[in-house]
Amino acid sequence: RWQPATKDLRAARDPVENAFFAEQAEIDAKAAAMLETDPAGAAKYLTELTVSRMEKLVDIYRKLRKTLLTKYTGDGV
Repeated sequence: RWQPATKDLRAARDPVENAFFAEQAEIDAKAAAMLETDPAGAAKYLTELTVSRMEKLVDIYRKLRKTLLTKYTGDGV
């Protein structure tokens, strides 16, 4: 039953992943500029961004886990 579940996985993951990739050039440019004048600020910016993104992903995957367990266990399929 894992093949149908991959559709749910992709539906949850792909929009977030695509947004991360779309923002990457802007983030890299901002961090590179900050490194020139404020290395500590650049490190803080990247750390906070990473933590924020990871919190978002954890939330998404926790919700996905509930969806998958509900939809694909027992009589759900």
